[in-house]
Amino acid sequence: MNSLGTCYGYDIHSTMDLSYLRGGKGQRLHVSVVDVDHPVPDEDPLLEWSPRDHPFGAALWYLSGGLYQLWVDGMGWFRIDPQGLRIEVPVVTDLVRLEERIWGIPALLCFLERGDLPLNAAAVEIDGRAIILAAPGRAGKTTLVGACAVAGLRVLSEDLTCIRLDGPPAVVPGPAMIRLREDAASHLKIPGRVVGQSNGRVHIGLDSAERGTCEPVPLVGIFLLGKSAEEVTIEAHPPVDALSDLWALSFRVSTDADQTRCFNGVVDLVSEVPVYDLYRPLTFETLPQVVRALEGSVLQGS
Repeated sequence: MNSLGTCYGYDIHSTMDLSYLRGGKGQRLHVSVVDVDHPVPDEDPLLEWSPRDHPFGAALWYLSGGLYQLWVDGMGWFRIDPQGLRIEVPVVTDLVRLEERIWGIPALLCFLERGDLPLNAAAVEIDGRAIILAAPGRAGKTTLVGACAVAGLRVLSEDLTCIRLDGPPAVVPGPAMIRLREDAASHLKIPGRVVGQSNGRVHIGLDSAERGTCEPVPLVGIFLLGKSAEEVTIEAHPPVDALSDLWALSFRVSTDADQTRCFNGVVDLVSEVPVYDLYRPLTFETLPQVVRALEGSVLQGS
């Protein structure tokens, strides 16, 4: 296997062609294609998704013999060994979609094992510091990330953010990609290369010169995205409310030990990193103003 680049702090070794990796070094993670149909485990699934519940579409997730098995409708079985740092993927023809699945649940399970905290959120870098843009799906998060990229900010993650908490909180950069709605892609000229289109989305690999490495970036603020009629405003978010809001956006394995660990991680995050409400009109015309407000908030806090 060849070393291809990094993602979430891992040095990815694989014979696959991958489009979203960064530079630098990290702990070795093996990704291999296995042409085998895994039998359905006897155990009940840990989680089950319908197409409306998750961007994977229909999926089943099992834990059997210390290994995780993830079945994704239309693709097949993924097998994940977080301790051995190995991900096995099915044989498919849509390599872009396959890679995006790798950087979802399979990679997440590996960095959970490492002790990091996953959050359903995006992250960008401003002047050497990371901020998180947090919101449920369909809140304009990816479009705002695209506007940040157009403004020259480094995108650290588009949808799943890896947060390191074994020191001062930091973001470990994920895949260098943005998946925009077609209307947003027509308005935003992202520095990068279109690698595919599907389900009304344009899949963009960010410009290689802008990707950087997977070295952790200090986290200085979390912005919860909201909507306003006219003005762009940023307000402090009460820490008690922030705890419940971020817990709802965190990801954890459904075991008591992992639930406890992730909850403690969210508590540590809220206690160390300020949380804000970012209210803005959901229009393309106001996106540059929103990006400037984020930049100003970070620079004023330095």
